[in-house]
Amino acid sequence: MIMERDVAAKVVAGLIEAGSKLAISIEEIRDRVPRDDFKRYIGHVGAILTSIQLDLMAPIIKEHPDLDPDK
Repeated sequence: MIMERDVAAKVVAGLIEAGSKLAISIEEIRDRVPRDDFKRYIGHVGAILTSIQLDLMAPIIKEHPDLDPDK
């Protein structure tokens, strides 16, 4: 993926924000939906977070390692 650094930085920031909001959503619904629905929900959220990390962020971080939020 070829992306200018300034664009990449904005995309990474947006993806991090999206991941944070998804994580917050888990806490919001934890005790407000039936257990089976909650399990299904967190499974979907986990798949989305994995995709954000592996499919979207990893190629950007490979191109712009300084944007890696884990460093």
